[in-house]
Amino acid sequence: MARKKITEYKTKVLLYRQLREDYYGLSFNTLHNSINKLRSQLSKNITYVVKVDQGIKKRLKSGLMRVKVTNEDVIKFIQDKKNQYYSFIIEPYLDYPKDNERYLSLNLEENGINVLFSSRGGVDVEQNSTGVHKLIYDEKNNDDISKKLKVPASRLESMMKVFKENNFCFLECNPYIVKDSKIIFLDAACEVDDTAVLNLPSGSWQEDDFVYGQNILKTEEENIVTKLSQSSLSSFNLSVLNPNGSIGLLLSGGGASLVIADEFYNLGMGGQLVNYGEYSGNPSRQETIIYTKAVFSLLLKSKSSKKIMVIGGGVANFTDILATFTGIIDGMKGRIDDIKKQKIMFFVRRGGPNQEAGLAMIKSFFDESQIPNQVSGPQLSISQFVENIVWEIK
Repeated sequence: MARKKITEYKTKVLLYRQLREDYYGLSFNTLHNSINKLRSQLSKNITYVVKVDQGIKKRLKSGLMRVKVTNEDVIKFIQDKKNQYYSFIIEPYLDYPKDNERYLSLNLEENGINVLFSSRGGVDVEQNSTGVHKLIYDEKNNDDISKKLKVPASRLESMMKVFKENNFCFLECNPYIVKDSKIIFLDAACEVDDTAVLNLPSGSWQEDDFVYGQNILKTEEENIVTKLSQSSLSSFNLSVLNPNGSIGLLLSGGGASLVIADEFYNLGMGGQLVNYGEYSGNPSRQETIIYTKAVFSLLLKSKSSKKIMVIGGGVANFTDILATFTGIIDGMKGRIDDIKKQKIMFFVRRGGPNQEAGLAMIKSFFDESQIPNQVSGPQLSISQFVENIVWEIK
């Protein structure tokens, strides 16, 4: 059995259908749907909740959800996010007392369906873990569980039927509320057994309902780096985070690159990162040129008014710093005018074989090209290195 996430929209369609209740949500997929068609489906007279629908948790805290917005706000949110995400759910906004929020999750385990529930749901349910109760579902204790959940027994039976017939492995409703004996699922997450796709009831989920946490459409730069990594003995990866961010990352070494990225998030600047990625394994000069061009292309495309390129890493064991910096410089030479026009500042921190010669060479290149820069070796801690960048960008 392989668990896969399906859309919140499909999850709710299946739940409400079994409960025989109307559902007024909309699904929008940028790969298949037209913005103009969506606009025609939205009303000017009501407000909405719009969310990225790709199995991502804590969307409100991550800026992937807007609440109580107009129809035009919905369109703008999708247009702003479409380069990073492709699946969205739109629902009419419902006003309700926050203390009515409840939590429920069902998880298929060896000994049955594990039920977790709490009378206090919402985004901070994890902070109220002492109020979360756990038990194993059995048809014989359906009435008892429904009383604890404060939902009608028939409704709980219907939810369990959806869970079993559609081969759910996991279902989380957080929060849900009960109004006039009806369950209203404000947020839902679901995982299914993908091996059951050929043995499902009519109208159930299909492979098209599977979702992934990031955009499956890669940028040109990401595709270039993927092909580069596939054909090389060295390692390369590149993922776009915020295409209009202020900070580009050209990092070496998996461990140090993660530390540098984490430092930006710890200082509240994670949202300004254009990309994450790293190169390692002593790449050749030509490979470094290709990777550098891809990263620079992303930063140059950003619409941010202030830009910084970070060339960083820890202390390499065998990667030749002079050789890789030569490749980085060669990768920049064709974009010097663009770099100067956009007033990009460079921060460099690196250590390893030939570090003195490599650092001196890249420092000389920046100075001669009249590009603002700060170049340092491993004597400068990573935390201080990142703090200097954050101070400059602010």
